[in-house]
Amino acid sequence: MRISADMMLKANKAVLVGLLGTPMLLFLSLFLFDDPSAASNPFVYLAFFAIWAYPVAAFFAARRAILAHREGDVARLRRLTCITCSLPAAMLLFVAIGLAAEVAAGLAWMTWSQAA
Repeated sequence: MRISADMMLKANKAVLVGLLGTPMLLFLSLFLFDDPSAASNPFVYLAFFAIWAYPVAAFFAARRAILAHREGDVARLRRLTCITCSLPAAMLLFVAIGLAAEVAAGLAWMTWSQAA
């Protein structure tokens, strides 16, 4: 089944509607730095920048896809739709990697301090 240009346009608009919750997400990302030791942890910064970069990338990719739809460039629309729709998964992956590394570092520190 081929995906039509109108369905790709709807997918891009759905990503834009998903950005309505972005202000709350950006506000909550500030709490990654509540722990005083987080200032020296690069994984916290990785999660923070992944969260803050997502809305910018999603907005511009969806905007370019909508312009490609208006111009009738289906190949560019398909490419930009793939990028736009994969951005939430990429952001979640980067946040998960950053936070998992943070937890692993904390567990390693706890086992090291108990052994000493």
